[in-house]
Amino acid sequence: MPQSMLMATIAAVESEGAHLLDEFHRAQGPRGQKSKAAIDTEIEDRLRASLQAICPCRFGGEETGTSPAPEGADPTFAEWLW
Repeated sequence: MPQSMLMATIAAVESEGAHLLDEFHRAQGPRGQKSKAAIDTEIEDRLRASLQAICPCRFGGEETGTSPAPEGADPTFAEWLW
């Protein structure tokens, strides 16, 4: 993975980590119950968009399942998976 892709990936993940930290420190407490929280899906949706912008391949998510590569993506990446 080229250095620029690695740095962009790290930045995307760190940004979502900050969102999770903010959720944990909400005045009303974190949203959700037990093992399911709205922030899980929100983070996954944003992370999918960010990562697919870095490398337009499929995305496998715990909350939202596997998404195809973006429309018009280079077929070279069609079988790759975030």
